[in-house]
Amino acid sequence: MLLRRTLVGCLVVMFAACGGATETNLFGTPDLDSGASDDDASPGGDDDDDASLSDGSVEPVLDSGSIADSGVTSSCNPNMANSCPSGSYCNAVGCASSGVCTKIPAEANTASPVCGCNRITYWNASVAGHAGISVKASGECAALGSESCGGGKKCSGGTFCNKQVTKATCGQTIGGTCWGLPSACPTNVFANECGSQKCEKTRCAIIKEERAYYGVDCTP
Repeated sequence: MLLRRTLVGCLVVMFAACGGATETNLFGTPDLDSGASDDDASPGGDDDDDASLSDGSVEPVLDSGSIADSGVTSSCNPNMANSCPSGSYCNAVGCASSGVCTKIPAEANTASPVCGCNRITYWNASVAGHAGISVKASGECAALGSESCGGGKKCSGGTFCNKQVTKATCGQTIGGTCWGLPSACPTNVFANECGSQKCEKTRCAIIKEERAYYGVDCTP
């Protein structure tokens, strides 16, 4: 009996000295912590905070309010409707086959005619841009082929028939060329209206009335 107790005591002491059954794997592999760390997450796991690509770079986040999305300075096709966002137009300088979306400018009323790509003369480049029209060249369209009017033919796009003549031809029924004008005419640059033969209205106002005139820059 004494020998048996001695043997059992020795076994208990040896078991404790080895750290217990669990630590010596005497009862199988111990359970690991089921809560894996973020660093050990599988590639297929949900990790919205980590937008890294396979090469280690960070996936860019597109900002809907960026300059490109607003249409300003982005490329466009002048022959395609709605090629640019609202508030801008496709500005194809010299009537090129491609252009740049440009913010629609405010109108100025200084007289500096330009020929638009639609063959209509505009009071200046800002008036053309305000109408969403690209500029072909400086100066009137007369020498470049302009849209004609008169004799029952109306101008398009809210433009007006400019009937500029000489004093000798005031009584004749002639046509004119289409012009785009600012919404507010300047208060200078007068001309003689054929009907009254007087210099009392501005050239811009007479063109808006589509009346014949002569003698630009007359003194009222």
